[in-house]
Amino acid sequence: MRNVLFQNKDKDVYVKVLLERMVGCYFFTSTHFHTRNGIIMDLSETLDVPKIIGSPLCIAAEDAQKIFGRLKSLLQSGKTVTLSFHGVTMLIPLFLNVAVGQLYGSFSGEEIRSRLRVEGLCAEDRELLKHAMENAEKYHANPDAYDAAWEMVVEGEI
Repeated sequence: MRNVLFQNKDKDVYVKVLLERMVGCYFFTSTHFHTRNGIIMDLSETLDVPKIIGSPLCIAAEDAQKIFGRLKSLLQSGKTVTLSFHGVTMLIPLFLNVAVGQLYGSFSGEEIRSRLRVEGLCAEDRELLKHAMENAEKYHANPDAYDAAWEMVVEGEI
């Protein structure tokens, strides 16, 4: 058994692969570990949003939390994730803030942009996602200042 550690320099992803009696050449890409005989490990996964939440309506924070939990787990395991919104008929900013925005509390913006793919969104919804990601990145860069400003607004000081 060989213990091999690979580093993907673009994504700084480390993948530890245990190989038994490996013969031949191998190479590593951002989504797969290959041998002469074929793919050993698939490092990509697609999450079908409407299938996971059981609805074409992306409007509930609880549903978004399900997506966030799966996304976070897959990204932590080193995978590249495609978030598929094919079949979604309604999408609100709250859903995107919870499902994707929270990732910025655990991952850098660069890491999210390089390992998260999104498909099945119209131009308007892509714009909503862009704003959700930009705002989340700003918030997580300095949460104390944002929280303090929000308290001032709530208490009527502004």
